[in-house]
Amino acid sequence: MEDNYCRNSRLVYHYTVGSNFKLILASGCILPATEGVSPAQRPIVWFSTNPLWENTVTKGIPVVCGSYVDMGWAEFNRYGIPLIRIGVALETAPLRWRDMREQGLIPASIASSLVRVAKRQYAHSGEWRGTFDPVPAEKWLALETYNVPAMRWEEYHEQPLDGRAA
Repeated sequence: MEDNYCRNSRLVYHYTVGSNFKLILASGCILPATEGVSPAQRPIVWFSTNPLWENTVTKGIPVVCGSYVDMGWAEFNRYGIPLIRIGVALETAPLRWRDMREQGLIPASIASSLVRVAKRQYAHSGEWRGTFDPVPAEKWLALETYNVPAMRWEEYHEQPLDGRAA
């Protein structure tokens, strides 16, 4: 598959879904993730070197009795949820997992849980990159959406981000 990663292995990607991408566009930057982050920790903007998808990107969907089911790559594609990736230079997200864990003050128990869940989802912490700083649109080198029928990433052109056809 020919994509920006294959043409330029110095790119790392922030993977997201359409509804979250709306928030990124509104703010003009990718903000550090704060959900589930304690006040003692440093929020991180997460990226991946994986050229197809970061399998830890999931979206919890409420089901019976207040429980949630995680949707991932297959479910997003099955239900037409737009997938977006933002490519930046490796230098924009220079921190590796070990650096993020240590400098981000992530407790060992949480770090172990993140790696354990990632392995269950066939993700690899060795592909994770990050920064503690917001990443403004001026630093985005690629903005792409996944074309399910063509099975490839393509340049993003303004489109509905709620999963409905234009």
